[in-house]
Amino acid sequence: MAFSLALNPSSGPLLCRTCARRISRKQLCLSLRTFTSSPAHRKHGAVSSFAPTSSPELDSIFSDFRDKVFIPAHLSQQHRDIIYKGRNHHLLSSGEPVTVEIGDEKIQLQPIDPTKDEPSTRREFTRMLALMKEPADWDNLPAFLEELHNAKRKLSEAHMEKMVRKASEAGRQDVVLNCARKVEKTGMALKNVTLVCEVLWGIRAKAIRADWDEETTAKALKQAEQVIDMLEDVDHCGGARRNVGDPRLQPEIIGALLELATARAVKHQGGQDLDGRVRTYTDRLMARWENPRMVAEIDTLDAANLRLVTLVPIWNGLSQARRFFDDGSTQAVWLKGHWEILDGLIAGALNMVEKAGPRKRPLRGVLCYDEIAA
Repeated sequence: MAFSLALNPSSGPLLCRTCARRISRKQLCLSLRTFTSSPAHRKHGAVSSFAPTSSPELDSIFSDFRDKVFIPAHLSQQHRDIIYKGRNHHLLSSGEPVTVEIGDEKIQLQPIDPTKDEPSTRREFTRMLALMKEPADWDNLPAFLEELHNAKRKLSEAHMEKMVRKASEAGRQDVVLNCARKVEKTGMALKNVTLVCEVLWGIRAKAIRADWDEETTAKALKQAEQVIDMLEDVDHCGGARRNVGDPRLQPEIIGALLELATARAVKHQGGQDLDGRVRTYTDRLMARWENPRMVAEIDTLDAANLRLVTLVPIWNGLSQARRFFDDGSTQAVWLKGHWEILDGLIAGALNMVEKAGPRKRPLRGVLCYDEIAA
């Protein structure tokens, strides 16, 4: 007969595997009785709760994730074995309910089949974004991302970019910045240049919609600079070491700051660069201009749209910055020459969009251009 290495604590003899399994099941049942009357050993603290939203469907998504993904992620491995392993499920459906305490909440354990019961992270997240119709719906996002990160569920870069874009359209840039500030909890790392551009694009869009109002423009510049400061965090771009794709080295990022700085100086500081920000960001942009992606050939409508979204803020910033430097100065000559390059690239992208014919909804890049060129 084969024997396991399970030892009797009092006498120490070897037990056969069958006996060991029987003892293990008895111990599990005894443990279950303890769970019903004592606080559980937990992996983490209290589980986040979610405020009611604008639709029952959206509420259902938050509830489903909480019950089937987030709560299990807070349980000890012993509890997880009970809810996930089919051979233990009968223990949850017979006799006294099995409950655990997480924070101040008492939760009854329910059997979960991971292959059938758990929501798909990416599919349901996409549906969640589509259902967020009211600005207040976004209040749940930071807690949702924290719990998702805690449960080791990951979103793709495309999902994060869409999330930022949708939040910006709802005027909730504050929520996006809050999630980025708490990167160690939310997992929203600003390491991808496209994601950083989406964050900055949302910030500038709010200033544009306010017709470059003084308070809104100043706030937008401050928020954009906060984003740049965040990039220095090791959880975002990794500290001092910089690679080729580092967002901190990309002209799209500095160009967005230059546009905001020039807008504030032109419209609200009497055309004076009172704090030197226009000069600072011009010099930085000149030093970091090299970016083949900006001038690469494009042959699709999506590429034309991306080109417009990317280049229009820089193009506008260069145009406005020229007035702050004397004709013939190094900066003035550089700004004029590179504005002309961007002007040609933008014209080419607009021509490609026009040739593609009318659309039910204008491309975001075209809207971006029209807001500035109008």
